[in-house]
Amino acid sequence: MSIKGMIGAYLAEDWHMIMELRKNGMSISGIARNMGISRKTVRKYLSAVRIYEELKEKGYPGSYTTVNDLCRNLRKQRFIMADYRYETEPGKQSQMDFSEFGCIDLEGKKRLYSFSIILGYSGMRYAECTADI
Repeated sequence: MSIKGMIGAYLAEDWHMIMELRKNGMSISGIARNMGISRKTVRKYLSAVRIYEELKEKGYPGSYTTVNDLCRNLRKQRFIMADYRYETEPGKQSQMDFSEFGCIDLEGKKRLYSFSIILGYSGMRYAECTADI
């Protein structure tokens, strides 16, 4: 057997072991501890497997390896936008919003409005609802 074949057999064995442990109700952390691999690796195997099984049910004729390779490429391309916290000096900035919040039944149907404000320095929030403007 070639090196490539041996590695493939080893990965397939890991994959089957992860699937079996998950079917038996073991958590991702438990599987990782049991097998001596990272939780991220376990999640990676479980994610591609779930997609592969759904595709197989819909008649996909390809292999798990093809789906796994595609998932790996998509994970590399994924870009997550970071949230930047905007802090200011005390009393310099706040953000507010006034919007329709829904309807309530007070002597006939009335619209419910919400006013909210967040202070930029402390992050303190204030919100108030009213049935009329």
